[in-house]
Amino acid sequence: MSRLNAAPVKPFAAQAVAATNQIGPLLGRLCRRAHGLMLFLSPAAQSLFGTEISGTKEIAARLASPDAKAFQTSIDALVDQGVAFAQSFRAKPGQAFAALRISACTDPSDPEGNGFLLQFDAIGSPGVLDDQGSPVPAAPELGFAKLLCAVEEAPFGFALYDDQDRLLFGNKIFRGVLNKPLSENLVGRTFAEIARLCDDNGVYAPDNGTTYVDERIRSHHLALGHQEQFLANGTIERIIERRTATGGWVAVHVDITELYFARKRAITAEDETQRMRDRLAVAIDLLPDALVLFDSEDRVMLANRAYCALYQNGATMLAERQSFEAVVRGSYERGEYGDPAKLPADFVERRLRAHRGEDSDFMYNMINGRTVRIVERQLPDGGIVGLHVDLTAIHGAKSRAELAEAEAKLARTQLESAIGGMRDGFAFWNEDEQLVLCNERYRQIYPLLVPVLTPGASFESVLRFGVMNGQHPEAMGAEESFIAATLASWRQKRNSTVISTPEGRVMRVYDQFEAGVGTVSVHVDITEIVQARKEAEAANRTKSMFLAQMSHEIRTPLTGILGLAQLLFDELPDGSARSHAENITRSGETLLAILNDLLDMAKIEMGKIEFENVPFDPVNLSQRMTAIYAPQAVEGKIAFVNATPSVLAPRLGDPHRFMQIINNLLSNAVKFTHGGQVTLAVTDRPDGSLCVTVQDTGIGMDVETLSRIFRPFEQADVSTTRKYGGTGLGMSIVAQLVALMGGKIDVKSKVSVGTIVTVTLPLPFVQTSVPKVEAPAPMRPALNAKVLLADDNAIIRDILSGLLQKIGFDVTVTEDGGQAINAFRHTDFDVILLDISMPVMNGQDVVRVIGDIARATGRRLPPCVAITANTMKHQVEEYLANGFSAHMAKPFRRADLEHTLSRLLQQDAAP
Repeated sequence: MSRLNAAPVKPFAAQAVAATNQIGPLLGRLCRRAHGLMLFLSPAAQSLFGTEISGTKEIAARLASPDAKAFQTSIDALVDQGVAFAQSFRAKPGQAFAALRISACTDPSDPEGNGFLLQFDAIGSPGVLDDQGSPVPAAPELGFAKLLCAVEEAPFGFALYDDQDRLLFGNKIFRGVLNKPLSENLVGRTFAEIARLCDDNGVYAPDNGTTYVDERIRSHHLALGHQEQFLANGTIERIIERRTATGGWVAVHVDITELYFARKRAITAEDETQRMRDRLAVAIDLLPDALVLFDSEDRVMLANRAYCALYQNGATMLAERQSFEAVVRGSYERGEYGDPAKLPADFVERRLRAHRGEDSDFMYNMINGRTVRIVERQLPDGGIVGLHVDLTAIHGAKSRAELAEAEAKLARTQLESAIGGMRDGFAFWNEDEQLVLCNERYRQIYPLLVPVLTPGASFESVLRFGVMNGQHPEAMGAEESFIAATLASWRQKRNSTVISTPEGRVMRVYDQFEAGVGTVSVHVDITEIVQARKEAEAANRTKSMFLAQMSHEIRTPLTGILGLAQLLFDELPDGSARSHAENITRSGETLLAILNDLLDMAKIEMGKIEFENVPFDPVNLSQRMTAIYAPQAVEGKIAFVNATPSVLAPRLGDPHRFMQIINNLLSNAVKFTHGGQVTLAVTDRPDGSLCVTVQDTGIGMDVETLSRIFRPFEQADVSTTRKYGGTGLGMSIVAQLVALMGGKIDVKSKVSVGTIVTVTLPLPFVQTSVPKVEAPAPMRPALNAKVLLADDNAIIRDILSGLLQKIGFDVTVTEDGGQAINAFRHTDFDVILLDISMPVMNGQDVVRVIGDIARATGRRLPPCVAITANTMKHQVEEYLANGFSAHMAKPFRRADLEHTLSRLLQQDAAP
């Protein structure tokens, strides 16, 4: 039977009978799927039949021949049709029993109906046979099977453990709290193993704690009796465990979920009731009025703090449980009601009658000047509650309230008078958006609204009336959307808008909402201010356009001045004449700087200045500025120091404007310093911004001068302008560029000590590397490199032709666009220089035509350079988009020309 014992036996009821060798009859179990195979025999049955029995055939072999056949027939009917039987069968000679009484039925705990239980009762005495020698028929019942059926359907959980603490049987309720795979593998496991499996599979409520399983195992072994167990499905069980006579355990699991929560609700309700009693007692004690409670025998039961304070003997009355009459007479004799000699003779009797309900309430003046009103009511249980109200403050407040009301009325009159005299329109709307008042000026501003400007009118109704009657002409055609937008804006806590009236007036409307008050609306007429602003802006635009146009017109002749001066300088020998040519160049460059400043200021004022947003290297740009100003500093015997770190992270921004800021700062520092030192430092700040610091030991400025340095066209004084020159635009342009870039500028200066200018710019870091920009290399044109030049200005042609020939180019000069095209038809050029504004054909048309010619003839189109006084960004972008390879602004320096042509020729020669 070792093979049978090793195999799992299902379901629980069939396995549980393994304990019946001590507590029940001989049992066995067979399965429909294996016809006649005995899956289980109890130890008692094994001792009777032998351990090698494996099926019903071995049992039939121990029966007499006729009975063995009858037994097999009954087994077949049981397995095939589920027919239960209870019969007695005679044994063969030599068996340990004379007959067997066998009862069989389906297993009540097998949900699939494939299992059957057999009960064997051995009959070892011949006396059990009848007169014919046949066994006495067995009672048609299966006793232990019925017991299992009863326990299986019990309304509570039931579990049976053997003396080794192994589970023998668990009924339907017990198994129901477990998941199916877990419930089918518990028989034979110890209680501790089952408990840990339940914990691992989430059967227990997580709120039980981490030590719950160990505590549960301990309580099981100690059989502590009643325990409560919380399961994850919300069920609460009461577990009753007892030892059995054979050393095992029997456990009953009762669902007490409803009982548990009902008990908890009852406890909660009781606690809440007690808390309410405590709160009520505290509330009564904290009442500002005196409260006293008398029981049905008219004795003091309760008196609050105010009562004990009002009556000096109040605490004693409560402690001694004095009667009401004793309380009244004691207070009367102590003079707490006032001087007894001045009180009516029947005062005590009147008070007693009032207490008994014959008078509704009672009032008197105490000896300390306080006025007290007593209100008493009878309680259902016969007691009386009394409230003693101190009216002293109320009487005093009445006169003060009357005075305050008069003062408020006066203040309102004064306020209405002041509002009525305001030059601005005023309206006040309450929290329900209803008009409270508006002044006469408000009615004058909105004459069309006068019929509905009455107290109580809603803001929306006034708005709708105005929209429908022409007060808001801008709403025409979109009335509902205008009303919705206006209401949404008006309902904000603070709102400021500008509106126009049909009469042509412009109003600034300020609306402010205050919770608990309403909305105050002030309407200020700003028509004259708006008109003055428009005129000022128009004048400013005219001025800026004039400055831009003038600076543009001056560039062409200035190009001639600078170019001729450069040619003279190169051709003249050393001496005064060459020095004069150099001075002409410097004067022209100064004029060019002024023109550039004027153009930048015009762009800023017209709002047309634009910024690039590209990666750049701050260190490289600082080094380029050093290369420009270090030589100038040496000429002025100034020490120039670049304190910028050797490495800074690249930034994203406009490198040209960044250099323009540094250029203006260094220009001022070098200009106003004599024999001292100028220091440039570009550094990173801890907050991530980029910082430029320019410090000098120059003439410095006083406080009054510092206050004016950012104003356009201003310098320290007239003598400064005469001595140092300049327009006074540099610092103004710097300040505005810094502001437009979102940065800050700070200037500290002291006369004869020097100046420190600090600029911080919030330019973001970038991860990309930025190539270093080197100074242009000297021009080395290819042998016989040919240049086509077209410009309608003879002076510009002579200058450009002379400069190009000195560099080494073979130059063809034309006077207009038509000549340039004819020259290109017959000759190949390496580069073409074109003016934009020329007769016959402008520069852009020339580029288009020669491009068509090159494509039609299969020739190479050389790089084209636009040389023009048009320097606005949108103009430059247009030229580059229409075929030009580069742009050069007039006036230009020889170095700029060399650098541009060198770059274009190198790019054109690259494979």
